[in-house]
Amino acid sequence: MGRDFYGILGVGRDASESEIKKAFRKMALKYHPDKNKDNPDAEKKFKDVAQAYEVLSDEKKKGIYDQFGEEAVTGAGEGGGFQGFPGGMGGGFSDPFDIFKQFFGDEGGMGGMPGGPGVQSFSFNMGGHPGMGGGMGGGMGGMEDMLGSMFAGMGGGPGMAGVRMHPGGGGMPFGPGGMGGMGGMGGMGGMGGRAAARSDEVLLKPNTQVQVCGLKGASQHNGKEGKVVSFDPHKKRYTVMLETQEQLGLRGENIRQMGVKARVGQTSDASLSNAPCQVVGFDHSSDRYHIRCSNRTLALRLEKLLLQAGTVVRLHGLVGGAQHNDKYGKVQSFDSGAGRYAVEISSSLTLRVKPDNLSL
Repeated sequence: MGRDFYGILGVGRDASESEIKKAFRKMALKYHPDKNKDNPDAEKKFKDVAQAYEVLSDEKKKGIYDQFGEEAVTGAGEGGGFQGFPGGMGGGFSDPFDIFKQFFGDEGGMGGMPGGPGVQSFSFNMGGHPGMGGGMGGGMGGMEDMLGSMFAGMGGGPGMAGVRMHPGGGGMPFGPGGMGGMGGMGGMGGMGGRAAARSDEVLLKPNTQVQVCGLKGASQHNGKEGKVVSFDPHKKRYTVMLETQEQLGLRGENIRQMGVKARVGQTSDASLSNAPCQVVGFDHSSDRYHIRCSNRTLALRLEKLLLQAGTVVRLHGLVGGAQHNDKYGKVQSFDSGAGRYAVEISSSLTLRVKPDNLSL
């Protein structure tokens, strides 16, 4: 059975166009991932809200949905279409972030947020001269990054300044409802705007077993295990499929690798020194890894383990190289005299890092 798009937006089935728009504005801002970085569930709700609005704001899709349900709109029937509608609406849904950007672009900006008056919208050009190649190229890419930084101060304060983008840069900027700039249409290849991972960037591979930890907004998921599905370089989040079949978007700081093989370093029990072991759990409150070694389970900090070459680690807490925090690298070797690991960040950069500044 399909989803209740009216219920998702919190409106009745007789809601007017303006009521649907108002509901989408409220719900999209409430659940936008950039405003809910500690709540991975928000991304799914944001997606549901965007898809509900995409259907209910389109007269044709809304009519089909009202009569036949979600399957008819998404073209889920036999042959890619719904019975009675050859080919259906087809194509599935648009990117929820594209729906968000289009909505607020069409409305002339963000307007006022609950809790304070709106600030008059403003506009700016995205680069490129009239008729020159590259006017559009890459220009749209910064929109989501800009929104991310703006969302950080949203809660309860004065309304945010709206933004109207003029990708071509060839016309005069206007206020709400103004005309977009003409010209500068060359270089359309940059419209996607999604960041891409570097070819030599070290990342957790798909199917890596991980444990969720340190979530505040969705703490019910802490301690659950799952597998990495993919990495979104734009959001800097890993998609993780939990054993419960729930799917979360998580930052590196909120996951720890399981199954990592290592050796025990020096401990009070000499019989365990240099013994092979495997990580089977993590206690976020004590920052200790649960390891299985010689039919025993121990709780040790990372500095008490000797990581093998090739182990993928996450850097954090660096002061002298803070720009590398939250990056992943591969262990190359360990200098016992200096107490530092050589960690390869990329093909051209290797850092010497203390165990205190690493996590799995």
